[in-house]
Amino acid sequence: MVGNEYLNFVLIGLFIIFVWTQIFFFFAITVNFIFGIKSQSQRTTQLQREFFKAVCIQVSLPFVVFMTAAGYILSTIYTNNYDMAFSNFSVIMISSHGLFSTIIMLFIHKPYRTETLKILGIKRFYKNNKVTVIQMSSSVTHNGFSSQ
Repeated sequence: MVGNEYLNFVLIGLFIIFVWTQIFFFFAITVNFIFGIKSQSQRTTQLQREFFKAVCIQVSLPFVVFMTAAGYILSTIYTNNYDMAFSNFSVIMISSHGLFSTIIMLFIHKPYRTETLKILGIKRFYKNNKVTVIQMSSSVTHNGFSSQ
């Protein structure tokens, strides 16, 4: 397989077709499920849709970065047209896609951002979620004076 570029091209093409078919299939099923449910409460449906949109953004942006770099590297293999600056930049993009995913998670998901800031000890960016409970005495009458 190493010496046969045609076989590699066919196998990579089949793999790409197989993967994209799965992506579109499961994406269509998920969209149909999330946007087709009418029996839940409006708030639940809205939260599911917001979360789904956030997950789509979280997955698609690093994927685009990764695939752009991988596409360039694959094109250099078949065209034998190497540019060291673009190759190095592509390798940096591929190796830092996890960093891109984390940065996007920090921007999109508020609970993830809040907990990360708490762990880092940065307190000015998140609100205190403590609830104060005040117990009223039962000895107070309707006019505000004590019955004792």
